Amino acid sequence: DRTDSYQESIDKIDDEIEAKQMLIDKREERLWDYYNALEAKLAELESLQTAVESMITTISSSSS
Repeated sequence: DRTDSYQESIDKIDDEIEAKQMLIDKREERLWDYYNALEAKLAELESLQTAVESMITTISSSSS
């Protein structure tokens, strides 16, 4: 009986670990999606910065 009780406890803990691992995996996936979106936005902003700097340089050169 004691062995069965221990095994039931172990099985319950294993199920809890599995459930928490699934939550962690989903959270990790959401964080990676968020990170990738931020990286894409950063690349877009850096490109925009380069374009604006180029325009400013062109305008400055034309004004001189």
